[in-house]
Amino acid sequence: MTKSRILYAASLLAAIFFLIFYIGYFSMFLLLFLLCVPLCTFFLLLPAYRNFSAVLAAPEKPVCCGEAAVFSLTAQCRSRIPTGTVCAKILCRNTLTGETFWHRVRLSPIQGKSALELPIISPYCGKLEVTVTRLTVCDLFGIFSLRYHLPEIAAACFVLPKIPEFLIPFSPKADMGNKTDEYDLYHPGNDLSELFAVREYRPGDSPHSIHWKLTEKRGILMVRQGSLPLPAGPDILVELQEESSPTALSCAAETALALSSAMLSQGRQHHVLWLGGTELQSCAVRDEDSTVQMTAWLLSAHPQKQAAAFAAYSTASDQQLLYVTSAVPAVSLPEATVTFCCAPIETNAGSNLIAVTPGHIEEALQGLTL
Repeated sequence: MTKSRILYAASLLAAIFFLIFYIGYFSMFLLLFLLCVPLCTFFLLLPAYRNFSAVLAAPEKPVCCGEAAVFSLTAQCRSRIPTGTVCAKILCRNTLTGETFWHRVRLSPIQGKSALELPIISPYCGKLEVTVTRLTVCDLFGIFSLRYHLPEIAAACFVLPKIPEFLIPFSPKADMGNKTDEYDLYHPGNDLSELFAVREYRPGDSPHSIHWKLTEKRGILMVRQGSLPLPAGPDILVELQEESSPTALSCAAETALALSSAMLSQGRQHHVLWLGGTELQSCAVRDEDSTVQMTAWLLSAHPQKQAAAFAAYSTASDQQLLYVTSAVPAVSLPEATVTFCCAPIETNAGSNLIAVTPGHIEEALQGLTL
């Protein structure tokens, strides 16, 4: 648009000099023509502007880190008179890492619909929010422009980390005190508070498991078979701090998701916790559906000041804990807490503090035993 205005100003100046040095009807009509044309295009722009709309669409599926998330900006003019160039200023922000960058795009003259694909690549995982902060519609000559006032035009897409596959050996001590209210649907157990099945008596069955009413009814000994409680994994507490780098914040979220995936693959239910505003948010991970929900919530989290998540958790629970932090812990942690530090540290400070390097998460977690 700036080039069009400079070109028009130069043409107008040339017409004025032409009128000065060549006095006649032609030079006068030429100057009047140059003065009237932009006014005509401005008035022609008004009905097109009133019938103009724009929509921003996000990709249908989440993308992985380093892949392009292709957003689509579609402009539509329902007037018979086309608009000129449409200019958009777009803000892209990763809510998890705080990474922001701008894009300026142009759509060619529009009559009907016109779409523009906007590929955005983020090297970090998180929720990528794209917002059209400014939208201007130009006339056909690019001299005048009108700012289009719309409700917020925005779309969002999740950028997922690449989760490594590994197993976490659990010691018998880890199962002590870790209770769950879910039971194995395919294997019996010894918990008679939840009935798994009723079958005929077999040698070695406990007399306390005999179902006397059903035995009397059928005339043969019947026993109750208890259910098998599913093992529970330790809680995963994610500490996202504002002063951390985007790399460390992305690494912390990726580490937490990798630990959660490893425990769920071994049938261990658990909770993932993080600080949302002033309250500690918690999501119970029991199956793939709850994993998808937890991932969306965690990647949408905003970093907080200081290590507020651990302070909120320590007053609410004393369960075994996997503490994933984006900064080096400033306080001493309980002995039962295993800390995964995603910030640069010199060396590992024992088995309870594990240094996690971005891009090498699998190597850091291999050999972990709880």
